[in-house]
Amino acid sequence: MDKRFTVIHGPRYNPLTETVILNGVIETESLTRAMAIRAARVGCGHRDGVTVWSNDDHGYRLYERSARKITRD
Repeated sequence: MDKRFTVIHGPRYNPLTETVILNGVIETESLTRAMAIRAARVGCGHRDGVTVWSNDDHGYRLYERSARKITRD
C-alpha cells in the first residue's frame, strides 16, 4: 500500500490541508526529508512554509532552502 502524507500550507490563521499519496513509497517506510519535499511539491506546488506529516511520530517543516524535523506534541 502507498504511504499517505498530510500537507499543511497557507496562513497560520487559516491553513489549507491536503492529503497526498506518493506512489512507490511503502506505508512502513520512515518519513525522510526527501519524501516530505516531494509530498509538498505534489500537494501545493512548492515547499516554502509547508508542514508535512505522515503515520510516523515526526514530520518536517519545510522552508525555501532548508527543512526542520519536528515531533508531535
